[in-house]
Formats: sequence, C-alpha cells, structure tokens
Amino acid sequence: MAEALLPAGDIPRTLRLRGFGVPPTAVAAVTRHLGPKERIARGGRAFGLALLAALIMLPIPIIHIIGPPLAIIIGIVLGFRRLGEGEIFVSAEGSCPFCHQQQYLGLAQSRYRVPRNITCNSCRQPLELEATSAPS
Repeated sequence: MAEALLPAGDIPRTLRLRGFGVPPTAVAAVTRHLGPKERIARGGRAFGLALLAALIMLPIPIIHIIGPPLAIIIGIVLGFRRLGEGEIFVSAEGSCPFCHQQQYLGLAQSRYRVPRNITCNSCRQPLELEATSAPS
C-alpha cells in the first residue's frame, strides 16, 4: 500500500541501524535512482552556485584574489561529485537502538551508500546504517 504512494523511480528499502552492544533496529528508507539528465542538472546547479559566489566576490578587495578561483575549483569538484551520484536518499526514518527515539536520519538528498556511520540526534551515540541481508 505504501509503495503505491511513492513517485515513479523511488525505491523503498529496509535498512538496519546498528549500535555496539545492542540489537539492531529497522530503518525505512526511500531512495531514488537518478538518470543522466537529473545528474547533469544537479552537477550544473553546484557549479552555477559556485560561479555566482565567485562573481559576488570579485568586487571585494583582497578577497577577489583568492576567493573566485577557489570558488570555481570547489564548484567543479562538487559538480563532478554530483555527476557520480547514481542513487540518492529521499528519506530515512528509524529508531535509535540505544534510546529508541524515532527520528529522521538527516540523509535526504545525500548519496545512497551503505554501510554509513551516523550519530543519533537524541543520545549522540555512534551508529552504523547497513543493508539488510534480504532484499526489500
């Protein structure tokens, strides 16, 4: 039923949140596969924002020497990194295995890769997000 409400291209996944010395808990995550157009758009936005920052820094004394070239280099690097993101998190929600606080994990729009180290927003314990052995 919940899968019917997802937009086309979104993939529901069940992941596991593991902490040292406690049993793991389940995480409901939704990921999205990005096509070539979406990847290029995301990379172009990153480069465009860096270019805008470089243009804003041009009239500022002293900063105009280092700021614009640095912003353009950072924009190129971030643009190419975004081109390589084939799948991203749309959302991830689960409960901490230590404090059992239900929470969003703050992974929206980040690259889908597991295992991933995260921290509980409530008790600040280190956690590891990992894939379950069975496909969801």
